[in-house]
Amino acid sequence: MEDNTQLQNEGVDEVPSNVIKFPKPHKNPFVGSNLEELILQAAQNKMDFVSFLSAELIEELFYKLSIMGFTFDDPDYIKDSVLVVEAVKSLMLKTMGIEHSLQHAAEKLIELPDIDSFEDYLDDDEE
Repeated sequence: MEDNTQLQNEGVDEVPSNVIKFPKPHKNPFVGSNLEELILQAAQNKMDFVSFLSAELIEELFYKLSIMGFTFDDPDYIKDSVLVVEAVKSLMLKTMGIEHSLQHAAEKLIELPDIDSFEDYLDDDEE
């Protein structure tokens, strides 16, 4: 009788191939990562988010400008268009504490009048 019980117990441990065992092991991408890797991954995630969001914003901007009669089909406008795209990315990244090469260029190239806010700049520009 011992042999039958032992055989029955062994049969219980075997799971048919069509049955999914739960809980399934979950691989945590952060386990085994050091702090430096996590910080780099977080920065990369932010940059990916900014790239995606800026592409959406720029597409909408250029669409609205085209409705207003502006066309950007001429190859002479490519660099200007890229500058607009990169300026949007640079601004968004700056708000997240991530550097972009255009931030340094803006500091060197753009002189602002004595103003306290961007709204003041827009108001001053209209006069």
